[in-house]
Amino acid sequence: CAPGFHGNPSVLGGRCEECKCDPYGAFPTACDPHSGQCQCRPGASGLKCDQCMERHVCGPEGIV
Repeated sequence: CAPGFHGNPSVLGGRCEECKCDPYGAFPTACDPHSGQCQCRPGASGLKCDQCMERHVCGPEGIV
């Protein structure tokens, strides 16, 4: 898959899908090309880094 996408189009039913990492919770890098895991900033979690960890506040201003 191209940078910014993940998956395996070589397997039956496989395809490339856009990473769609959270712009506030993830670093501006491509996700893992196989799993789709985005690189989360401290305080963010989840595959797309769109979940705020306990005792953190997430938003457009960043994560505190």
